[in-house]
Amino acid sequence: MPAEAWAPYRELYPDAIVGDEMRSPFLAFAIRADEATILVDLGQGPGPFEFLGGARGRLPDELKAAGIDPAGVDPVVFTHLHEDHTGWAVQDGKMLCERATHLAPEADWRQLGESKPGFSRPEALTALRDAGQLELVSGARELTPEIRIVPTPGHTPGHMGVEIESAGQRAFIAGDAAATPAQVEETEWAFVAEVDAEPAASARRQLMARLEQEGSVVAFAHFPPDGLGRIVREGGRRVFRPL
Repeated sequence: MPAEAWAPYRELYPDAIVGDEMRSPFLAFAIRADEATILVDLGQGPGPFEFLGGARGRLPDELKAAGIDPAGVDPVVFTHLHEDHTGWAVQDGKMLCERATHLAPEADWRQLGESKPGFSRPEALTALRDAGQLELVSGARELTPEIRIVPTPGHTPGHMGVEIESAGQRAFIAGDAAATPAQVEETEWAFVAEVDAEPAASARRQLMARLEQEGSVVAFAHFPPDGLGRIVREGGRRVFRPL
């Protein structure tokens, strides 16, 4: 897209688009339910990461601050198997969530080892498989009466979202269905890590329309500051408004 197309979004999203740079956190989300504590994605890992200016991951510290013991988490849901969503799963042969079943999209598992950009190295996840703590998912899956996994293929072949409906309210964890808030309106804009731009755009278009209509709280893995907001209509344009 031409550079001038970004102009209105620099003003709308000053934390996400700065000059010619797109700025993104790498987020994971925790869900506390009566039946379980669920983690959705596991970030990039400990680092430091040269491509992020030497930044380090803070997931274990963030969980501790929230009063969440990784040993009590079950299950872990990977929205997809890009390495910035699985990075803390296994470090030095030790699982972060040592008792959890890790639910991963089956269609993404088949992409590992094929040198596809962005996907986790197979050896990074085989420890989960070998321990019997990896379960491949195809289609919708109920986790609790209020929480379920739903397919949202596009960004990757097996990309999944997590629906939450409780006490008359809705929320949706959308992973990488969009990588920048500008894509809430510009659903046709492609992101470099998308496996196939056309189905990704189609999935994004449908999801944004649905989330706007429902008024759901939505969580995106790369929207600053914390990924949480709602999709609303302002000035004839669909926009993301943080909570």
